[in-house]
Amino acid sequence: MALVNCPECGREKVSDTAESCPDCGYNIKAFFEDKAAKEQLLKWQREQEKAQQKKEEENLKNNEKKISILNIQRNKKIDEIKEMEMPKKPTFISNLFKNGVNGGGAITWIILLTLIISFLIGAFADSHLFLLIFVLLLLFGVPFWSYICWLDYKSELNRYNEIVSDFDHYKQEKIKAVENEYDRKINNIKLYGSENEPSRTYSYRPTVNTPKCPTCGSTNIKKIGTVNRAASVYAAGLASSKIGKQFECKNCGYKW
Repeated sequence: MALVNCPECGREKVSDTAESCPDCGYNIKAFFEDKAAKEQLLKWQREQEKAQQKKEEENLKNNEKKISILNIQRNKKIDEIKEMEMPKKPTFISNLFKNGVNGGGAITWIILLTLIISFLIGAFADSHLFLLIFVLLLLFGVPFWSYICWLDYKSELNRYNEIVSDFDHYKQEKIKAVENEYDRKINNIKLYGSENEPSRTYSYRPTVNTPKCPTCGSTNIKKIGTVNRAASVYAAGLASSKIGKQFECKNCGYKW
């Protein structure tokens, strides 16, 4: 308890816990309790502001560190592109045994192993079934698969010719793509604190290098692999719409 002046009438030496002032009846206790509560709230708000400011400063330092790392990565990739050597000319044999999404090396090895095994079993075990498999593969399987790989080889050869015809322009395009990619990441860090923009359920924002359908402009496309192309040619023959094509639009069905 302390003696104070009445906030209302100014009477001196009134207890700060008095329910009312002896002169004016003002509730002194409620006044000082409210004042103490406001001071406590103001103190809490200042602490929160300091904590928020400290957090923002830490986030800013972290973002600056992330941006610095991205700039180092970007410069490293650009230097690698500038020092890039002329690509090697593709060959039909290398394409025949190439692995990956657009390669059929595994199928080539399977066909070769099946040929060898069926021939050995058919010849030494006198099995007509395995000899028939050997003949069918030799007459139909090998030429068919060689034709599919030849189409892929021609597609890669055309791409190779485009690159070597203006190699400097090709490198500049790759550098531009890298710069756009890292500019987008840095901008997202500045806006959202992470390399990727927060997902939105109502819209889809494609990345800079996402291919688009030349007919409808959709980004909902898929790459036509060698196995997929082989199945299409097997089913439709030379009338297959996937011969010589690399992409297919899932929206309108266009292939290019």
